[in-house]
Amino acid sequence: MSIDIASEDLLRGHFYSLMARMLAKPPDKPLFELLKEIPEKAPPGGEATAAWQELRKAVIWTDLFSESAEYQRLFYSIRGKRIIPYASWYETGRLSGPPLVKIRKDLNRLGIARASGVSEPEDHLAALCETMALLCGSVHYSADEGIHFYQCHLTGWIDRFFSDLKNMAQTPFYKAVGNLGSIFFRMEGTYLDLESKSIENLFQTENMSA
Repeated sequence: MSIDIASEDLLRGHFYSLMARMLAKPPDKPLFELLKEIPEKAPPGGEATAAWQELRKAVIWTDLFSESAEYQRLFYSIRGKRIIPYASWYETGRLSGPPLVKIRKDLNRLGIARASGVSEPEDHLAALCETMALLCGSVHYSADEGIHFYQCHLTGWIDRFFSDLKNMAQTPFYKAVGNLGSIFFRMEGTYLDLESKSIENLFQTENMSA
C-alpha cells in the first residue's frame, strides 16, 4: 500500500525526532523501551530494515550503564579523540563559525527559537534534527523550506558525521545508531533532491502556463 506525501513527511518527522533524542543525551529506560517495540519480523526492506533490526537487537542485548558511558566517551571525552557534533566543526574545523551564523539567520526567518534552558548552540546535530522534525511535521512550513534547510545546513557533512560515529563507537547501540543514520540520511538526501527538482519543474510549468 502506498503512503501519501503527508504521511511520508510525518514518518520522516518522527525519525528526525528519534535521532535528535538519541544524539542529544545518553539513552534512558523510556528510550530503550520505545526501541524494543521495533517489529521483530518486519517486512523485507533491504538495508534500512536490517539497520532497524540491528538497533532493536542492540537495546535488547546491551545495558543502559555501558551505553551511557559510551555516550560520554564519544562526545565528551577529555582523553583522546571524540566526535564534535556541530555543523561549524565539520564544515570549518572550529566551533561557532559561519555555519552557525547562517543557521541562526534561517531559524530567525522561520520563526524558530532555541528552547528555554538549552545551552547547546543551534548547529548541534540534535538541534538540527529537531528543526527538520518541525519542518516535516507542521502545516506552517512548506516542503521547499525543509529542502532548503536540509541542503543548506546538513548536506556536505552529515555523511561524515555518521561515518565517524560508526567507526568510533565501541558498543552495539551507538554502532547501530551510526549505521541507521548513514542509511537514512543517504536516502533522505536522494529523496529531497528529487523533491527539489519536482518543485522546480512545477514552478517552470506554472510560469509557462501564465
